[in-house]
Amino acid sequence: NVDDDCCATWAGSSCADGYAYTEGGVCHRWDGGEAHSTCCKKCEPGQPCDRGPGATCARPEEEVCMERGYPKIAKDNVDNDCCALAGKGWCGEGHGYTMGDVCYRA
Repeated sequence: NVDDDCCATWAGSSCADGYAYTEGGVCHRWDGGEAHSTCCKKCEPGQPCDRGPGATCARPEEEVCMERGYPKIAKDNVDNDCCALAGKGWCGEGHGYTMGDVCYRA
């Protein structure tokens, strides 16, 4: 999706093919989280071109984010918001896990 204000959470930010991602300053804050400006710069031919985490991160509706112990204790659960405590999250088969920004604070 095209982001009209170029402001996204770390896991949701990415650039179009041929553009490299860098994170800018904070552009929005809310309880327990913040979003940063998304900066996209055209990649030079033959150079590495990292599109950003949103180009590879699963969206919650894909149901590949997993969380141990919530909402059902002692069970492995599909994580409906892809937001788990450190050490409690992982990905379904065929997906690799990387920990993103803080997504919840008590």
